[in-house]
Amino acid sequence: MQPIEDYLDVICSQIGNRDIHTEIRSELRTHLEEIVAELSDEGAAIEEAIATALERVGDPVDIGKRMNKVYKPRLDFRLLGLLGVAVALGLFSLALVPSYSSGGNTFLTRQILWVGLGLLGLVGAYHVNYRWLAKLDLPFYLITLGAVLISLHIPGSKYYWLEVAKITFILSLAGHLAKNKEELKWWSLLAYGLIPCLGVLLPSLSTSLLFVLLFLAMLWQAGVAKKHLYGVGGSFFVLGVLYLLNVSPYQMQRIAIFLNPGQDPLGAGYSVIQAKNAISAAGLWGQGLFKGNHLLPEPHTDFIFASLVHQAGWMVGLAVLVVFAFLLMRVFWIISRARGLFPTLVAFGIGTMLLFNIAWNLGMQVGLLPVAGINLPFFSYGGSAMLMNFIAMGLLLNIAKEIQPVPLA
Repeated sequence: MQPIEDYLDVICSQIGNRDIHTEIRSELRTHLEEIVAELSDEGAAIEEAIATALERVGDPVDIGKRMNKVYKPRLDFRLLGLLGVAVALGLFSLALVPSYSSGGNTFLTRQILWVGLGLLGLVGAYHVNYRWLAKLDLPFYLITLGAVLISLHIPGSKYYWLEVAKITFILSLAGHLAKNKEELKWWSLLAYGLIPCLGVLLPSLSTSLLFVLLFLAMLWQAGVAKKHLYGVGGSFFVLGVLYLLNVSPYQMQRIAIFLNPGQDPLGAGYSVIQAKNAISAAGLWGQGLFKGNHLLPEPHTDFIFASLVHQAGWMVGLAVLVVFAFLLMRVFWIISRARGLFPTLVAFGIGTMLLFNIAWNLGMQVGLLPVAGINLPFFSYGGSAMLMNFIAMGLLLNIAKEIQPVPLA
């Protein structure tokens, strides 16, 4: 119906956000065609029905201008500000850690470079049309599978590729569920379930647990049929029991040390004991900057929070917790207002990943969770994790920019 298409052209010409044009045209076209069909059933000629429908909807220029106000991209300065504070605190924490190098604090210097690269990744993720990403569920799945396989077979590459796999897994599963939620096939669930199963073969079991959590959480958020959710959850439970029954002596030792670190205070339990001692001895304002790093193993990665608290005090540690709390609250605010299933699932997956990493890392500082090599986002030294976390935040900002602050009417 050419008059309707011309009408939609005028509306879209007033809307600067081109990423939303296809969605707006589809919604308005459906609405207009319903009105035309209703009028035709009442006996009106097709030309008359179209003209009446367009008149009912209103002036296209006025509608376009009002839609432009609603759909104008808006940068989420709250999320961006919280990210900036977290990164600044992370760099400050690294500045307090000796790099064991005569050339200065190489940890801090390299981390600043990775922050710069991360900002480029954030800008790219912010500007990409995420609706286009929704169509790439299969390529993202193949990248995820390939990244996990590379991590298994190429020594020294696991950390970088697993960080990539976490993001591509979220994008792939979100795209697949957005397209196939109502007609989900068991073979596709098996395919996605293969990823965490392969993760069990990695030295770090926490990565496999994260994939399981992401899988189940995103299925739940998508609202899939209960038979699928219970089937996947039950399968992982059975596999988990079988794994525990056949766990390696090394993993059994890790579990035993987690339950009782004092069992091996100079060996496997040393890290947890030292971290707990460092935090408990900190006091409100700490033991002094650049002091006490010799007490902690890996003060620049796994135990950077304990290092910061020991030197700067409980008040600074509390400030870090508050920043993370507000950051996560903002992420879940975006989830509750995202437009469409795909962006909702992407934001939910990223939020789940951040919550998992933050909670586990902080939990292992005080002995509530076993030491598992999980970095604290935006704090721990590590280029690949920093880069992918920035890309994740760019995707969140991308999704947030289309959240409607005002009603259309």
